[in-house]
Amino acid sequence: RDFYALDERIKRIVLKLDAESATPRQAIINNWRRVRALRRVLRHEKPDLAVAMMATANVVVALAGWGLPVITIGSERIHPPTFPLGRAWEVMRRLSYLRLNALVAQTRQSAEWLKLNAPTPHIEIIANPLHYPLSFHEPRVTPADVLEEMGCARLLLAVGRLDQQKGFDRLLSAFANLQANSDWALVILGEGRQRKSLEDQASALGIEHRVRFTGAVGN
Repeated sequence: RDFYALDERIKRIVLKLDAESATPRQAIINNWRRVRALRRVLRHEKPDLAVAMMATANVVVALAGWGLPVITIGSERIHPPTFPLGRAWEVMRRLSYLRLNALVAQTRQSAEWLKLNAPTPHIEIIANPLHYPLSFHEPRVTPADVLEEMGCARLLLAVGRLDQQKGFDRLLSAFANLQANSDWALVILGEGRQRKSLEDQASALGIEHRVRFTGAVGN
């Protein structure tokens, strides 16, 4: 279910092991299965490099690649202390990151935190990249049409995954304070599991007529 079209040279191998864990015991079992499955893939494919994104995936890759002839690199995509993993995962991060060949952090502050709390043989700082000019693809949404449909003259645009970590609930509460200024419309681009609760919040705040959730768009 790709949003972006994959290059034909990319080979995807799906583990089909993204189940939720109801208990700590089940979590251990599920993640051990992920480690074993990924280790089998690494042995079979024999890649030169294995790169993981986000903390829990970093742990899985570090364990799966342990002792294999593959370079393993983890990547922390957010500032770690702003998104605690819970005691078990924090311990696993601290222990397993030693098995990574390198780790990518996005900022100097994140790199310093990781050096103290999850040391890795080598930490490199690489900020988020941006390709410019931006690519356009379907589906497209025309800002002028949205403003005309909502009867507003000014547009406040927010983009991101509809998840608690992104704080769109705070944005809605702040935007509600602009209720007296009916020239503004708030358009939120993105999709996620919090969409229904955010739509309900907009209704409860009485701003549903000035807030639009468009889902993921290509422009």
